Amino acid sequence: MSARFEPCAENYNAVVLPPEPGAEKPWVVYMLPGTTRHDTVPIGGSYRFEAKDGAVVSQRAFTRTCIALQSDPRVRSD
Repeated sequence: MSARFEPCAENYNAVVLPPEPGAEKPWVVYMLPGTTRHDTVPIGGSYRFEAKDGAVVSQRAFTRTCIALQSDPRVRSD
């Protein structure tokens, strides 16, 4: 992906949603920060892109900062 954005994580996961068949709408791509830690939930750093004919036609960030929540080891999740 050639779009420029401020990454909040070393790795990103992409969710790609194609338009409905026959629709002249762009593809929608969500870039979500990834983590390999079970005790961290990335909140900031997610982006939405629209792509058409191989080019990014719009993009937006969902937050303005990089935020990662740490889980409290004293809290049980049973």
